[in-house]
Amino acid sequence: MRWEGVRVLAVAAGAIVGGCQLAVETTGLSSGGTGIDAGANIDAGESSGGTCLTISVDPSSGGGPVTPLDSRWIVQGSATIDGPALRLTNDQQQFGAIWWDERVTFGDFHVTATFRMQAPDAQNIADGFTFVWVRGAVPAPGEPGGGLGVEGLDGWAVAIDLFANHDHPFMAAAPYVAVLDTKKSVAERTLVARTVPFPITDGEDHVLAVTMQSGEVSVSVDQSRLIERFVVPGYAPFTGHFGFTATTGAGVTIQRLVRAAMTAGDCP
Repeated sequence: MRWEGVRVLAVAAGAIVGGCQLAVETTGLSSGGTGIDAGANIDAGESSGGTCLTISVDPSSGGGPVTPLDSRWIVQGSATIDGPALRLTNDQQQFGAIWWDERVTFGDFHVTATFRMQAPDAQNIADGFTFVWVRGAVPAPGEPGGGLGVEGLDGWAVAIDLFANHDHPFMAAAPYVAVLDTKKSVAERTLVARTVPFPITDGEDHVLAVTMQSGEVSVSVDQSRLIERFVVPGYAPFTGHFGFTATTGAGVTIQRLVRAAMTAGDCP
């Protein structure tokens, strides 16, 4: 089914990971035939811009395996349930990701993601975390290292990069947030980058916020606006999938996705 307008409140969960199942509680507007397992709370209706689906998941309220399972989350690589979050990486040379397996039209949208990064060795930090949205099907698992698991994908990403792998015209001191054209090589993909001016590998909760409006993207971390209405070259709305990725290389950062929220289309 193609969702013309989707509002998603989601935590990195919704698949069997590490022997656990995370509950899905859905409220708000949705369409019938969603594929949610029996027992989910679904209300149907229409918004002014088409169908609008709301999903909320919070692993911190679980306390053990809970149901129903929402199989529309696809978990890849090293991602696994770890207490009240989805741990994406915790060792060298890892790739971890979670993808929403329903098609979304990416015109105007807003995303927030609460994440935690913890560096066991402050002198050996890598590589980073992304929110990524791509054309077509959910991609195959990505590679560890500086590609951040999104290299070669047909889309865009907003990254929190912990290690500057290549010089580029917009180089900022790491850690930095960057808007990436994922179709290009690691050395060429960065469109704009800004240094995060406070510690983020401290194991505490931090919030990445991304707003796309009329082809302009704004990015904040912990309500500090770092990228303001950057015009993404050649951007036009398209239909595809979104997800969150994280990687490590020779350096190690424990990276967790605690919760995330997405609003796309004309949702209330």
